[in-house]
Amino acid sequence: MIATRSSVTLAAAKQMIDDIIRHGAVSDGVRRRWSDAHNPVLPAGLAAFAAKMAPTFPDLTV
Repeated sequence: MIATRSSVTLAAAKQMIDDIIRHGAVSDGVRRRWSDAHNPVLPAGLAAFAAKMAPTFPDLTV
């Protein structure tokens, strides 16, 4: 199941989880990084959601 998720989403989640483990919460810096980040797979995710289909994400290096 996790292999079907966007690499951008996985990278963000990993950084947030690492922050929580280290500091007990997501830091402002990590929160800003991911809320301001350009997400090149967002259109594919939104289109799949609207079509009620599983998204197909390109393999991106984040």
